[in-house]
Amino acid sequence: MRWTLYVTNAASLAMRQKVERQFMADIWRVFDHLLEDPDAVSLQATEVDPSVFWFALPGDHVALVEIVDEKRIVRLLEIR
Repeated sequence: MRWTLYVTNAASLAMRQKVERQFMADIWRVFDHLLEDPDAVSLQATEVDPSVFWFALPGDHVALVEIVDEKRIVRLLEIR
């Protein structure tokens, strides 16, 4: 069963302002892969919260996501 992606306002703004347009198609492919199987993506846990993870994106960007297992939600918190 596919997971659901929620995007915070901060992440949406970062996608429009910080991420170069040429990388967006590849970034969405990474998110599609993550939503199919979150365990297949190389997630690194943050020190602050065990449910918040980061992973590398194309174009030297990093995504911070929160995994909510019981609701099968991936919440995109921030893109750096």
